[in-house]
Amino acid sequence: MNRDALLRSIIAGAAACAAAPSIAAAQTRTPMHIATLPVDADATAWFAVDQGYFAQNGLDVTVEVITSGGAIVAGVAGGALDVGVASIGSLSTAHARGLPVVALAPGGLYNGSLPTSVLAVAQNSPLRTAKDLTGKTIAIQTLGELASFSISSWIDHNGGDAKTVKFVEIPTSSMADAITKGRVDAAFIAEPFYSLGKPAIRFFAPTYDGVAKRFLISAWVARREWIAQNPDVAAKFVSAMRTAAVWGNQTQNLTASGAILGKYTHIAPDTIAKMQRAQFATQLDPVLIQPVIDVSAQFGVIPKAFPAAEIIAKPAA
Repeated sequence: MNRDALLRSIIAGAAACAAAPSIAAAQTRTPMHIATLPVDADATAWFAVDQGYFAQNGLDVTVEVITSGGAIVAGVAGGALDVGVASIGSLSTAHARGLPVVALAPGGLYNGSLPTSVLAVAQNSPLRTAKDLTGKTIAIQTLGELASFSISSWIDHNGGDAKTVKFVEIPTSSMADAITKGRVDAAFIAEPFYSLGKPAIRFFAPTYDGVAKRFLISAWVARREWIAQNPDVAAKFVSAMRTAAVWGNQTQNLTASGAILGKYTHIAPDTIAKMQRAQFATQLDPVLIQPVIDVSAQFGVIPKAFPAAEIIAKPAA
């Protein structure tokens, strides 16, 4: 072999050796299949993908978008998904039905001072107080879930009569139009559709306050059996999601997190800039979960209340 050929052989071999660790690292990452909803409050999985937090924890995560929280819970319970996001109300109902699904990591956090889902009315609506809602029609995304219970609780605690209110199902994307055209008197509308509806619609009340001023809206859930069989993977997932939540809560990261949100949801950048952005919990605190369980029992969705600790994975992270 001549000198030039020998050099080329050495260089090629060195390049192959240099590339080997990264290839091996990618191959040794544990695959996971998870699902989320296409909303800001459940965007931490996308943050963890794009910021590299899953990869740093040795995970190769595929994130599927599913528009139904109930379908996600069913997918987790049936083993089609390793982990999925679910509302605490849905998780409470699943627990009451005996499904072996528990909260593994926290999700979106409701803060009554900075709500991302509110009761809205038309800009020129005469409705101002809870008492004004007597006999009125209110749109919600899904009947029999937390939105309706929280509104009913808020009305009753603020001088109105929730028993006179009629709830109707309307897709969130159609709520602003339904309000302005008078098909409903009010709607429980989430971002970004609340911001998109302005100025034709306006804020009426933070009716999630009917549950509590601060509580956990959602959690990342998994089967008890999967957690028991994959404790290291579960711990790595929790670690990555906590890092993503801390990052997402930081004001200096709003532009970057907004870009990630837009990338996966296709919400326009100017709309994201106007939105009240979500906040994320970093711990599974039973105190933040119990109010949802209690109001679900109060309105008969579950037979009776139970301690929040029953739906938190052990050990809780």
